[in-house]
Amino acid sequence: YLKNCNFDIPGDPSSALFIVVACLITKGSKVKVKNILHDNGRLKVFKILTKMGGIIKINKTSIDRCEITAEYSILKNINLNKNDTTSLIDEFPALSIAAACSEGKMIMRNLRELRYKESDRFKSISEGLRKAGVEVITFKDDMEIIGTRKVVGGNIIDAQNDHRIAMSFNLLSLFSEKPIKVIGNES
Repeated sequence: YLKNCNFDIPGDPSSALFIVVACLITKGSKVKVKNILHDNGRLKVFKILTKMGGIIKINKTSIDRCEITAEYSILKNINLNKNDTTSLIDEFPALSIAAACSEGKMIMRNLRELRYKESDRFKSISEGLRKAGVEVITFKDDMEIIGTRKVVGGNIIDAQNDHRIAMSFNLLSLFSEKPIKVIGNES
């Protein structure tokens, strides 16, 4: 028999990432996201953004929770190792937007699993960024994003009912010179 009870569940780091990336790429922004699960593996993407020059602080507030503060930053791309991909599969859509809005190039390797998520995220990310005016080079399961401080935008993205693709390109619209219209995000 199941009994009613209350649960206090910490927030998902992957969901907090969208808010943090929005802040990092929007001039004058500062944000604090509270009650996030504190798990080193799940917080790895924030450490990568910090290496890119992101002003991010993670403050542990209890044994399994933290708060993340961030502020607008001029990001510089880095290369990611194959070992980074396993723990970042759900974070790559938002991370690719940060890379597109950064200086230099980011190489992401071994992204095969992105092809088998809610949509073919590999294809959605690379084609969507190209449509927005960002240079993207793909080779097998690797992607190279050449960041630019001026994303043109003005295009339409079909998210194919993949919430991470929809949210990621809504983020890019914050940064682009012309709005990006996201369709196919009814789910």
